[in-house]
Amino acid sequence: MDQPSAVAKQLELLHGLAIQWESESERILEAEQPLGRSIDHAITQLRSTYQDIIFLNFEYAIAHAIENKIWTKNHKVIQRYKQNILLRESAGKKKPVELRKMIINFVNFIKATTKLYCGFIQRLASHFAVYELQRVVEQFRLTSKIS
Repeated sequence: MDQPSAVAKQLELLHGLAIQWESESERILEAEQPLGRSIDHAITQLRSTYQDIIFLNFEYAIAHAIENKIWTKNHKVIQRYKQNILLRESAGKKKPVELRKMIINFVNFIKATTKLYCGFIQRLASHFAVYELQRVVEQFRLTSKIS
């Protein structure tokens, strides 16, 4: 099997997997239940799959707006957390434990997302030798060195 067809098959497999995680994350976001571990797992899998696509074939990732899909999904999760927190805040003193748990989950999601983007910037800078990112890498004290 030649290299391009192996890469094409792997991209097809990864994109199919990403579509499954997209569907799963949408199902979780549309459900009435509070967000938590279920969305964390789905988003983690989706991010990982999309990053694999980006680093396997950047042109394919650009053509399919993969990075934009990561950003959009993160934004949807943030919006859903905001809605849930506002609902629990409006419940007042009735459910303070649920509110506190929701806020903790939201903060953990934001931390994970920040960590993801720091790692993503590092990988982009080193993998593709993007010299323009060196300033960002240095500013955030990331360890990547572009050679």
